[in-house]
Amino acid sequence: MKSALAVFGILALSFHIYGQDIKGTILDSLNSTPLEYASVGLVGTLYGCITDQQGVFHLEVPEQEPE
Repeated sequence: MKSALAVFGILALSFHIYGQDIKGTILDSLNSTPLEYASVGLVGTLYGCITDQQGVFHLEVPEQEPE
């Protein structure tokens, strides 16, 4: 589980994330079953959500002006 979240965090940081709709499914790396109620977040921000019973998440990051 930690590896899936770490990969997501790295991918999220390599893209311009503001003003994006990020959707996906988190699966267990051992048996590919959906992970229920897993935390999903963008490293270095306050944006996050949790997966549903099917491991699906939808994270809406609002548009922000660059500093």
